[in-house]
Amino acid sequence: MKLNTDQIAITGMGVISPLGNNLKDFWENLINGRCGIRAIRRFDVTGLRTRIGGEVDNFSPTDYMDAKTAKRCARFTQFAIASSDQAIQDAGLEITDRTRHDIGVYIGSGTCSTLEIEQLTIDGVRNGIHTWPLIASFRDCNHSTAFTLACNYQLTGPTMTLTSACNSGANALEVAIDQMRLSKISMAIVVGTEALSSYAFKTICLSRAMSKRNEEPERSSRPFDREHDGFVIAEGAGAIVLEKLGDAVKRNAKPYAVISGSACTNDGYSILKCEPEGKQISRAMRRALSAADTDISQIDYISAHGPSMPETDLAETRAIKRIFGPYAHKLNVSSIKGALGSPLGATNILQVIATSKSISEDVIPPTINLDDPDDECDLDYVPKNARDFTLNHAMINSHAYGGGNSSVILKKI
Repeated sequence: MKLNTDQIAITGMGVISPLGNNLKDFWENLINGRCGIRAIRRFDVTGLRTRIGGEVDNFSPTDYMDAKTAKRCARFTQFAIASSDQAIQDAGLEITDRTRHDIGVYIGSGTCSTLEIEQLTIDGVRNGIHTWPLIASFRDCNHSTAFTLACNYQLTGPTMTLTSACNSGANALEVAIDQMRLSKISMAIVVGTEALSSYAFKTICLSRAMSKRNEEPERSSRPFDREHDGFVIAEGAGAIVLEKLGDAVKRNAKPYAVISGSACTNDGYSILKCEPEGKQISRAMRRALSAADTDISQIDYISAHGPSMPETDLAETRAIKRIFGPYAHKLNVSSIKGALGSPLGATNILQVIATSKSISEDVIPPTINLDDPDDECDLDYVPKNARDFTLNHAMINSHAYGGGNSSVILKKI
């Protein structure tokens, strides 16, 4: 069969995460059912309802940039540079004077540089704002990651930053896909990145949406389980390189998968709660399937949002049943958040990376900590152990505070 060379291919991937700071470690830990959630150590959580999270360990920014650049960058930018560097190397991409004008940079982050802004505020109260470093105005703006990446690689294509909670990475990906299909760019670097801060952790803790299983952190995130009691916040970054399949073939790159369709919707229901029937989650899935010209019977696997929040796990399950009907019970469905937690704006891109590996290696990561499914959560969630399965088409779902929904369809080449 002749290849559609205009398809958008994923040719490079990079990871900084609680499960490992490179693609190999991330994937091996994921399929082996390991968990990256621990007691929070980076800031004081004494007395809080939730005291656990997915922190990035053993990360040294100077492995990816010089000390001066590292000092000028917020932590979420450091994660983005590191994961992007990995993705570019993984893609075997050589950026030249001929190509740098047609490469776009698209960043998704939910909280951006709140870690650094929080520290600036504390320092300003204690010592006065005259002690603030000049670089802070650049380092701590939301767009700092995008323009830092562009400067690092001397990229002169468009740079954009999207901030929409857990849908930030998904929205960045959607914009990049649209720009490529309109031939405004020929390649894209898409990054979802998030750094934990005391401010973000404590304000989300006030919403009582996070798990309080503090004595068993590795068993705290329990997607679709009867004892799911809230999500577990995390940090990290995922970066992917996108290019037209024809261009990838010409330079002998080895794509992991192609993106055949995507769609975004909003619940229009509540800032903090998802619409309980998952109607707009369903609409995102339906529109993505239509964009991909893919029948429901062709989908082999769904990488679910599955955050371990009772109402969201149920809403997504209902949405899947609404779209797939009886076929829903034949689907492989799993959530990587039992292992990873929920790294906010990095969530969707890390799901894309995991699903791309699933398609290229025909292995589905498990939903860990799923011991006793909730009554309405009656699909095949690939519990506890990875599953060998030939995958040709997969769907990736994400949902966010504020009601944002996203669905992406990947296809084997």
